[in-house]
Amino acid sequence: LNLELRKSTFDLQMHLSATRGAPEVLATVALYVEDAHFDEIHTATSIYRMAKHIDDLSSDGELARSSTFKKLIRKANEHMERFASWALANMLWAAGTLRDHAPDELLELADPLARRFIESSSEDIPQAISNVLWAMARLRKTNPNMRGLAQDLALAAKAKVSGMKDQEVANTIWAAGVLRLERERAKDLIATAMPFARGLSGQMTPQGLSNTCAGLALLGIRDEEFMISVSAQVSASIRTWSHRSLCWDLPCIVWALARLGLNRTGILGVTAQNAALVRVLGDMPDWDFRALVWSFDELDSENHHSDFRRLLDGEVQRRGLAAEDVQEA
Repeated sequence: LNLELRKSTFDLQMHLSATRGAPEVLATVALYVEDAHFDEIHTATSIYRMAKHIDDLSSDGELARSSTFKKLIRKANEHMERFASWALANMLWAAGTLRDHAPDELLELADPLARRFIESSSEDIPQAISNVLWAMARLRKTNPNMRGLAQDLALAAKAKVSGMKDQEVANTIWAAGVLRLERERAKDLIATAMPFARGLSGQMTPQGLSNTCAGLALLGIRDEEFMISVSAQVSASIRTWSHRSLCWDLPCIVWALARLGLNRTGILGVTAQNAALVRVLGDMPDWDFRALVWSFDELDSENHHSDFRRLLDGEVQRRGLAAEDVQEA
């Protein structure tokens, strides 16, 4: 009987790990979630797989209404004391990823998951710590406790940052800024992380560069050497950037430089002269566009880029934005 149970448990785990879309995950969970052998590993894997397939989810509250997903969350509460640290990290990452789709029950689950994870963080791998800090930053508005919990995790992140890859370093710095870590904790973490960020910047994606710059700007940390390096990297690679990177990442990098008052990097010229960017101005999310306009107002006081700024003004008029809308960015 025990052998049969182990085989059944293993088969279910293989099935969950092989699911290819959110509907398939939910269908599999619906079949087994109330079985006695649906354990903590199945629970963590199911929640993680839902987040991996986030693109399959509609924006009309489909997941929040799912009775199957709510049963899955109840299972997570039942298994809370049994989760290994990797499972805690995966579920927190999933909660952060699913933030805008998930029912309140999943968002409320983040608090006990984070507390359990912090208890074991000294033993965790660097990737897990980075993912959890990223999730805490994503969840800070729905769960105000995240900022306080992150103060303790920052110490573990500082100890593990040398083992992080480029994306993990970028996400850690971004999370530190978004969470507004306490000054001394932030200074210690960033002082440890930045030598690695500089060394890994050549491997960073546009999003990695954007996240790193944003984290520094939110913390008010002027690392001019890094910012000049980023500007040079943007100049060399911007012609290959995707539509998404031009709409999201470039405005954020320019905004970070403006917020820190760094106008000697050449980033404005690279931005203003990019023909592809001109074509996507109308596609930029509202905050990113407003941040770009504000940044040129801040850094181009002598109007060296008047042609590009006229294009920005035209888009401001098309969107019906007022001066205070731009300043808000």
